[in-house]
Amino acid sequence: MVVQLPVVTPSAGAAEAILGRQAARESAARTYARSLPIVPVRARG
Repeated sequence: MVVQLPVVTPSAGAAEAILGRQAARESAARTYARSLPIVPVRARG
């Protein structure tokens, strides 16, 4: 069974703020978060 979640696009300002906090908090060991600039709205697992 495939469940499709709605796509929610945050405003440009909100996305920039989230990415800025993410860049400041991520450790050097987790480089994928810095090289893949995405803002997940909801995650599980």
